[in-house]
Parts: sequence; C-alpha cells; structure tokens
Amino acid sequence: MTGVQTCALPISLWGEAELLLGVWLDDLSSFKKAQEKLKTSIEIQKDNPQSWIHFGNCLNELGRYFHEANYHHQAIETFKRGLKISPKNLAMIYGLAISHFALGLLDRDIRYLEKASRYFKRVIDSGGDVNPDYWNDWGLVLMKLTDISDEKRYIVQAIAKFEEAIRISGNLPEKRISSEYLFNWGM
Repeated sequence: MTGVQTCALPISLWGEAELLLGVWLDDLSSFKKAQEKLKTSIEIQKDNPQSWIHFGNCLNELGRYFHEANYHHQAIETFKRGLKISPKNLAMIYGLAISHFALGLLDRDIRYLEKASRYFKRVIDSGGDVNPDYWNDWGLVLMKLTDISDEKRYIVQAIAKFEEAIRISGNLPEKRISSEYLFNWGM
C-alpha cells in the first residue's frame, strides 16, 4: 500500500463516523460531510471495498432523509461498482437489498421489493444465515410484498423468516430475543 492509499483509510473511517452521527441525529450536515469524505476516499483508493460500502450506505441514508429515489438508485450503482472489486462482499449485497427495499417502499413497486427479496436470499446464501437481522429484514420485505400484492404466499414466507430470526437470536450467547423480531412475527 502506498502512502497515498494509506490516507484513504482514515478518510473512509472519518466518513463512516460522520455517517453514523448523521443517522443518530438525523442530521443532513453530517450526511453531506460523510458523502464528501467518502468520495475523497474513493478517489484516493478506488479498490477499497469499505469506502464503497460506506458511500452506498450514505446514499441510502440521503434517500431516506429526502424521500428521494434518485439517491437509492445511486446507492445501487455504488454497491454494484463495489461488488466488482469484492464480488462476494456480504455488506454490499445487503446494501443492494436495502436499496431495492427502500425503492419498493417509496414507489410501492413490487418489482423493487421482489428484487430486494432476491438480494436477501443471496445474503443468506452467501453466509449471512447466522445473522438474525438479515432474516428479519427479509421478512419485512415479504410483509410489504403481502401488503401491496395481497398474496398469501409472501406472508407465509415472511413468518418463516421472522421465526428463523427468533430461533437464531435465541441461540446467540446473550440469548436475548429482539422484541422487534417478536413484534414483526406477531404482525
């Protein structure tokens, strides 16, 4: 790694910190600072997967903040570019799932929700099967598909995903089942 590339890592981490602050405070200024730092980090070192992940996440947060689909479309392109560098990167595949989920929610579009569901399947198949949050989020996509399409098959699948999240979380060392998983399962 060259000296210039070494500079990319702290800038990327600083961008991630600004992003987390923005999420915590729902603060546009922090999102914008994160966006600039992450762009700079990518310009310095284009092959750093973490910078691409954080940048995609930042775009998704801007899309959520503004209720603007264009940011989610940009996030999708960012994650796809990052996957060219790191093809099996779970965080990028998850980012694609979340981006499509957000677009499906914004537009009430079944096509985006079905794509989100396929990306969640890919997350699970790529080793994410041990993370109950992934199962829960996949269940949420399927619940929304049920809401829009009124098809029973989606809710049956959603229940199975929530039950898996509950099962996995009950087997973790802290053995605490998230009330969110139970709430979603009950819904």
